[in-house]
Amino acid sequence: MGTRWHELACAAPNVTVDRCTKNIRCQCCNSSPRLDELVAGRTALNPCSSIPADEETDVHLFWPTSVPYTRRSQSPSLADGETTIREGESAPDVTLLQQACTSPIYTHSLRQCEIRLVHLASPLEGDLEGPVHAELEEYNHDDCPEYETVSYTWGGEEDDTTRCKPVFIGPYWDILLQTKNCWDNLMLMRPSSGQRVIWIDAISINQKNHTEREDQVAKMGRIYEDSMRVFVFLGNDIVHSIGNGSYPTRRKLHTLPREAVDGDGSGSDQTGLFTLNFLLKRRYFNRIWVVQELILSPQAIIRIGSSEYRIDPQTSRDIAKQDPRWNWDSTAAPWLQHAGQRSLMSEGTSSLLEMMRLTWKCQCTDPRDKVFGILGLDDSAIPVRPDYSISLEHVFIGIFAHCLINLKDTRVLSWASGIQGGNNYLSWVPAWKSSAAFPEPTDTASDVYKRWSLEWKREFVRQIDRYRFDMEYYTRKLQGIKPEPGVFPKNRKWKERYQKYWLQEDSQARKDRMAWHDNASVSAESGILSIPLVHLQCIQYQPKLVSQIDGFSCYRVSSQAPAPDEDSESSMLHDKQSYLFFTSRTADLDDLTAAGGEHLFILDKGSAPPLFLILVEIEKGIFSLVASCEDVFYTHIS
Repeated sequence: MGTRWHELACAAPNVTVDRCTKNIRCQCCNSSPRLDELVAGRTALNPCSSIPADEETDVHLFWPTSVPYTRRSQSPSLADGETTIREGESAPDVTLLQQACTSPIYTHSLRQCEIRLVHLASPLEGDLEGPVHAELEEYNHDDCPEYETVSYTWGGEEDDTTRCKPVFIGPYWDILLQTKNCWDNLMLMRPSSGQRVIWIDAISINQKNHTEREDQVAKMGRIYEDSMRVFVFLGNDIVHSIGNGSYPTRRKLHTLPREAVDGDGSGSDQTGLFTLNFLLKRRYFNRIWVVQELILSPQAIIRIGSSEYRIDPQTSRDIAKQDPRWNWDSTAAPWLQHAGQRSLMSEGTSSLLEMMRLTWKCQCTDPRDKVFGILGLDDSAIPVRPDYSISLEHVFIGIFAHCLINLKDTRVLSWASGIQGGNNYLSWVPAWKSSAAFPEPTDTASDVYKRWSLEWKREFVRQIDRYRFDMEYYTRKLQGIKPEPGVFPKNRKWKERYQKYWLQEDSQARKDRMAWHDNASVSAESGILSIPLVHLQCIQYQPKLVSQIDGFSCYRVSSQAPAPDEDSESSMLHDKQSYLFFTSRTADLDDLTAAGGEHLFILDKGSAPPLFLILVEIEKGIFSLVASCEDVFYTHIS
């Protein structure tokens, strides 16, 4: 049975609902929907079932289109809207593809400039238990229609994504099965009279039309931003029913108790109200899509008990004023403090990579939505459009390349998987399969160094002198990593006493040289990164762990073969040799590296502090990233 249950000849449907039996019947063709049959063939919503597998050999990267990808044989660039067909393939029939995506409910695909709104009808004859009915209408988004958006989770707290509840659409009352949580949401939102105009993803987007889905997901940030408000549904267990014709009381969120007064952990205070801390632990607040929905909407309404609680840009300040002890960072949803503020971060600190870090532990059914779900929050000048046709690996290589090269965020290399990633990742890419792909917020390396140095013996630390090296620039192409073929600059012979070296580069040469990001690219076939670096020195001896503090490890490398007892600080103080020190987020580097195989490079960031990288040559001209260094300095012990 399809979505339309009328006789084919039924041209003037007249649908009625029996208030007692809830039976639905068309008075014109005398047909009734066979809901039991339709529900029996129900399926669970599984948006990630069609995720392409990761490529085993060449990755064939092309997304995002803003990333400078290089190919072995560069073909002519295609203008916007052009496509290319591989040899032996026939061009797809666009008409047939469009027909396959349409139905009695979705008669045509939305254009990129359009939005589909749901006109949710009031219950027939005031029957609150009656079926859910709505009309669908398409609008030009630029015409600025007035509507509310909806924020919920398809599966609810039980994560039940089975489509088992009917929503009736249009004059024919075509059937669109939805999850129970979506249906409960619509039942609650129905107006007492007339219609309520809403945008809800499960209905406003034809989920079987992948092109339409990508178009709408790409503009979802604008959809929520342009709405009058977002209605938040946490589940039926949070809502108390009210009588017909009654309306929920309206309150501000800061009036909701934040901790249980009775301390029994039930989530309610002595008046029976749910507490904010309890609600923030619900599955809803851990979903990735919810973040942009509440951040971008100008106002949010949450139905809690028999009241509607309002969230707006003033909410965080109201809570702080009422309860100075309240700390958002200690809650299960610290991002909620930015609700209604149009940005997940403080003004002037917008960063796509940082937003990924802040939301990394949020959950999503489709793992690609770890990236796609926050693109609406990115206000950079280089927009990125979701593409659900690509693999998970493609998504993360592409977005990290975009952050590094286009957004010039070198923390991609600082947080890269390096030697610890093994064969699971490209060495320059963060460990996106891990829940710990991004480091927790911590002090800068320089702050850690200050505390670290205080822990050392005074007579030793006194002799540590740190210098910023303005190195002579050698043009080295590092393909993720790959310098140009040739001999590295010879290691500088360290003197018996430490001597400060300043290798000055001609100022005009610095001006003429392109910035590192202007000369960086990624191989479309292999994912290898090509980036200009400065070679500083070979690391001839194995690094030794000196100290660990706040997520950083400090290592030292000797300028000559270490003595048998070189690990002890006392012997080190009596040595007359130079040492290279560096701090890194990579732990156990002394066990993971071999003596003599690594090289120390510098990524020259101009006026910004340089980034130091330890690389190992895996084949001629091809390097792998071992670890990034937050700080590098030399000392001579005499």
